[in-house]
Amino acid sequence: MNPYNCSIITSYDQLSDTEIKEFWNKSVCMDDWDIILIFPSDILYIFETDGEETISDDYGNILKKKVKKYCPKDQSLDNLLRSFNENKWYKIELNGREVAVGVGYHS
Repeated sequence: MNPYNCSIITSYDQLSDTEIKEFWNKSVCMDDWDIILIFPSDILYIFETDGEETISDDYGNILKKKVKKYCPKDQSLDNLLRSFNENKWYKIELNGREVAVGVGYHS
């Protein structure tokens, strides 16, 4: 029995233009992906790396912030994306609820 409620997206045809735009607006890179996994957000934990990320705000000011990364609490969920060239987990609000989004990218 699978305890996780998961959506699996394997092609752009499964997403509307509005959904694709919403992913972009939430800083989810939609270039060169092979698979998108959507889970309830409580599967993730967050950690901050020692590095800093340089960003600019809406007014053009340059800001530095600690880089936050997300990983699933259950290693088997992270393994679902291991075969891809690069993978990344995001925690975003999508369609009015907070979700975990895992993206497997190809080179």
